[in-house]
Amino acid sequence: FAPGLGPQNYIVTSATVTATIASGDAFAYDPTYDSFRSSLLPSDPQFAADTDAGLPIELYGTGFSPGLNPFAYGEDFAWGAGGPLDEDVRFAFAADLENAALRNVSNNVRDRFETNPFAIGQTSLNPGDLVPQGAEFSFDLDTSDPGIAGYLAQGLNSGIVSFSLSSLHVAGQQGPIEFPDFWSKEATDAGAVPIQLELTVQIVPTPATAGLMLVGGLVATRRRR
Repeated sequence: FAPGLGPQNYIVTSATVTATIASGDAFAYDPTYDSFRSSLLPSDPQFAADTDAGLPIELYGTGFSPGLNPFAYGEDFAWGAGGPLDEDVRFAFAADLENAALRNVSNNVRDRFETNPFAIGQTSLNPGDLVPQGAEFSFDLDTSDPGIAGYLAQGLNSGIVSFSLSSLHVAGQQGPIEFPDFWSKEATDAGAVPIQLELTVQIVPTPATAGLMLVGGLVATRRRR
């Protein structure tokens, strides 16, 4: 595989991210999108109750603060410019596509807009079940979507495909884990499975299709501000 051929020369026919849960029984499985309205206070005029159990895990692209990119960010880069409770200071953030441009969705509840996840995590449980350790979530991207296809092609051309895993589960500085917690490639647990990205790509004008296994800048984050 070689980057730098031009985005138009990478035709992605399938793209799947898989991530495996490290902390079991911390949250309920929800395979469907939830409106930001269900995360508002019940007293808010825009509040709308969630009709199913749990909250989904969503896959987005990754945006970066001005002057940064996947190469400059690096694995040991600071997460942001302020404290953990500060807003709008992240150097890398979950982003969807709006008019073919990346849009920061980190504070969509605060700013009151719906998001467009690249994919929502699916696993072999019944909706509402507690998710055990070792459950594998698959995020299948719709490569027929021009925006997603373009994002993938741009990443392949540059040499890094970056994604963010995100959710609106409640998180705290102390206490038990109550949100999705995934094994990364640094995990030392017995049986740990790192996050993986599998792409099937046709490189034009070469007619052959090759399956590529890449780990491309996956950032597992919570979106709660």
